[in-house]
Amino acid sequence: MRKLSIIDANLNRAREGLRVVEDIERFYFKSGKFAELKKLRHRLAAIFADDYDKLVESRDVRRDKGAMTREKGRSGVTSALRANISRAGEALRVLEEISKLDDVKKSGRIKRIRFRLYEIEKDFVKAL
Repeated sequence: MRKLSIIDANLNRAREGLRVVEDIERFYFKSGKFAELKKLRHRLAAIFADDYDKLVESRDVRRDKGAMTREKGRSGVTSALRANISRAGEALRVLEEISKLDDVKKSGRIKRIRFRLYEIEKDFVKAL
């Protein structure tokens, strides 16, 4: 059950981070890369689609210490973009490592998403 909670929290974190980056790119920068970000987010969700019910059942929001942490402010849109790319990348790394315990192929699929995100991050940095 603990492993499922780790996966659930980091899957949510990764998808949320990707969505924030996708929307900033789509509505603020308008460079056209949002379509690929959306594909990455959907690919990630598909990897865990069969586990959805078990993941949601593992969730314990009331006792989750992370739900009580204070949020930091952002200095601007670029700051939010960078923070969420980092957030998504870190969560993907956790998913990759925990998935290795049961399914190396699944872990490899997550790794490919993570490295593609690193390439997209580089493109953003060059554009900024």
